[in-house]
Amino acid sequence: MTEQIRKAAPLPRLIICGDVFAAAGASLPYRELEDYELVYFPIGSRTVYEVGGKRIRIDRPGYIVTRPGEGHTYEFDPDVPTRHLFAHFVWDPLPPREYSTLLAEAHYVPETSPLLIDLLQRIFQYGEAKAHRWETRCNKLLYVLLDELAALYELGAAAPGGHGKLLPEQLQRAYDYIGTHLYRTIRVSELCEHAGWTHAHFTRQVRHYFGETPQMLIMRLRIERASELLPFGKWSVKQIAYAVGFEDEHYFSRCFRRIKGMTPSQFRDRYRHDRLHNIALPDEPPTGPRQHRVFRFPQPAEDAST
Repeated sequence: MTEQIRKAAPLPRLIICGDVFAAAGASLPYRELEDYELVYFPIGSRTVYEVGGKRIRIDRPGYIVTRPGEGHTYEFDPDVPTRHLFAHFVWDPLPPREYSTLLAEAHYVPETSPLLIDLLQRIFQYGEAKAHRWETRCNKLLYVLLDELAALYELGAAAPGGHGKLLPEQLQRAYDYIGTHLYRTIRVSELCEHAGWTHAHFTRQVRHYFGETPQMLIMRLRIERASELLPFGKWSVKQIAYAVGFEDEHYFSRCFRRIKGMTPSQFRDRYRHDRLHNIALPDEPPTGPRQHRVFRFPQPAEDAST
């Protein structure tokens, strides 16, 4: 099984990493690399990256991706030294395109995700300390970093002017508000007020980031919360329906089946797990912040609708 996983998802292999400051006014003349280069600029500056006749000013924190054989130059900030962290690596064979869009087409990805920064810093920590199994661990960390950066890039690339943010702060507030108020009726006007946006703009943003209307988003989150509660097996379908904001058990069951492809009872029987039997649970399903958080990963044999 381990060999099959390795063949299905080969790891990138790091060659060299560095955390350096380029002198003010320095430049990197035209070059073509034999490997991939990922460069992180923690601070925006007047540094310019030129590739394929396009000049890209790195005026925000972010990542530069350069592919093997891709001619490029750097002109670093003329006034102050420019810190940048770089990693050269090879990846052969590359994973399927859906996992490597970043490496196939991206150049500049403005992004300040703390997770990415932490992964990059750990690569440097393990490499400098020559920690136990440091080479394999660093390659695995790079794999996770690239996969996460690719997901952020793909999300941002799909938006006009988007740059890979998971959610705007205003939309995240509204999303969190839904999650803490699923037990009752939620009006879209409440969410607009919480986000600080007009109804029209809020609806456009929800469609853009979630691909559905605000009403559909609320419904889906109710069903997702119900699907978290059902496998515990302690509460009836009716109790769970009320806990996630439905006043009619039969309407809840119809909505659940439409989204999950099976009835609530079928879902509970299918995903009941022995590990959940000894958990301390209240007599009624929780309606506030979740005390127990359990989620499952789809398996290859499962229907995609579940």
